[in-house]
Amino acid sequence: MTMLQHVQAWIQHARAVAGPSFDDGPVPVALFDAFDVDDIGFPFRNIPVRSWLLHEGTWVDTSARALSGVPYAAFCIDVQTRKARIQYGWAARYGAGLEVQFDSEGVATSEKMAWIS
Repeated sequence: MTMLQHVQAWIQHARAVAGPSFDDGPVPVALFDAFDVDDIGFPFRNIPVRSWLLHEGTWVDTSARALSGVPYAAFCIDVQTRKARIQYGWAARYGAGLEVQFDSEGVATSEKMAWIS
């Protein structure tokens, strides 16, 4: 699997764990070249390089559509260090920003929380 697939699997799992508490409709997901995980507004002010709708385990490509609100997930990947910066907001006042480290097998070995709401 590629780093992109590992990060997508992580996001999909995070949504599945929290999902039953929220609307189970499609979730816009956006990939950026880079961003500061502490900048909560970044995903809404900028155009991603790629985006999808995640719905019931299926990733539907939507080109590079901007995010407009919750629910959402946004991320960037550093392939060299095998780290991803991930933000998600499953509902108003229910979100987080993390830096996730993956090993060579794609297992998340650490999750450093930057913020939570």
